[in-house]
Amino acid sequence: MLWQIIPLTFFIHWLSTLVPYGSLIYITLFTFLAALIHIELKKVESKEDKIIIMLWYFVVIIGGFGSLRNFVGHFFLSDMVAESIGWQKGTPFQIELAFYHLGVSIASLLAIWLRKNLIIGIAIIKIIFGLGAAYVHFKDIVENENYSPSNTGVVLAGNIVMPLIFIFLLILFWWVSVLENKQTIWF
Repeated sequence: MLWQIIPLTFFIHWLSTLVPYGSLIYITLFTFLAALIHIELKKVESKEDKIIIMLWYFVVIIGGFGSLRNFVGHFFLSDMVAESIGWQKGTPFQIELAFYHLGVSIASLLAIWLRKNLIIGIAIIKIIFGLGAAYVHFKDIVENENYSPSNTGVVLAGNIVMPLIFIFLLILFWWVSVLENKQTIWF
């Protein structure tokens, strides 16, 4: 069954790239639906567990696999990525960025087993990095009139949308865990 589903998801992802912002919408929707299916199949009852599963899916898929994709791009295809962003080719900054993404990817994929506290930490990292990257892209647009496809558009939107999703899920988790259940989640 897995061999039937994986090619189908890649085909749907490819189709989504033909629509402006389609890949961002697809990956967000796909991640959300996958988490909902997991919650339904496991018959999860508690609000706290439902939220942590949702957060877990976003960390593993966006942080794990998304950061792995970014590592490959910045490390192995650095000139192509630099050109698409409107950056200078050959900058060592891209290699630094590649290793940041590799670290986040490995930590995010470890969240498959290490769960709650690691998930919260990675979500915070993704929020800060995403909003920081959005700031850099906006600054580059204003100061250098850099309208390169990967400096604007879906990359910029993703740098705003994904942190907002993580913020929403963390606030929701805090609300349910601390206020409704009167628990501390820090230990």
